[in-house]
Amino acid sequence: RDVLGSRGLGDVYKRQALDRIGQEGAKAYYNRDHTHTSLKGAQLNAQGIAEGLRATDSPLARYLK
Repeated sequence: RDVLGSRGLGDVYKRQALDRIGQEGAKAYYNRDHTHTSLKGAQLNAQGIAEGLRATDSPLARYLK
């Protein structure tokens, strides 16, 4: 969180993506318990973290593909 700021930009990007696809579409990103993500959800989380690192010019961004 120190790198992404107190709000957690990865969380912001994930929320924006899920808001765009709506509640029904978001179900594909979670397993039955609505807490733990599916593989598709994990990939969305990783994408959000990567976008957050790039957006903040984090030194960690240079390690991303």
